[in-house]
Amino acid sequence: MRSWYPIEPNMLDDKRLLGEHVELHTMASVIYNKKKGYANHPETNRWRGHTEFMKYRHDAIVNEMKKRDFKHKSEFKYYKKGEKAEPKLIEPLHIMLNKLVIKQNNTSFVGDFLEGKTPRLPKDCKSLVIGDIQGRSYKVE
Repeated sequence: MRSWYPIEPNMLDDKRLLGEHVELHTMASVIYNKKKGYANHPETNRWRGHTEFMKYRHDAIVNEMKKRDFKHKSEFKYYKKGEKAEPKLIEPLHIMLNKLVIKQNNTSFVGDFLEGKTPRLPKDCKSLVIGDIQGRSYKVE
């Protein structure tokens, strides 16, 4: 179970983009229908009370899927209006980004960042905010 939010969908490779799409539907169904499977998973808990924001994330994922010529037919119907608050992170952004880079085998991105060089951003990504262990943020453009 994984949501890469707040990392922008255009930063995700196809596998992670489609995976997050499916898992957003799963988490929303678990929350909305009070199902037991994944009910206590940290990702599911992070989205409780944030289902309308989850729909916004879903729509951003779908927009990226369409840019990549993937078909989309699954309506996102399990959300409560008024739950627009942004969910909290369950781990720091720099850790999420490092995990993403490792999973996508994009070691040049991390290497450049660690060496103090401006990382090469993924295609179609205009900017990214990266945090470090000391809590400092860096905007990469």
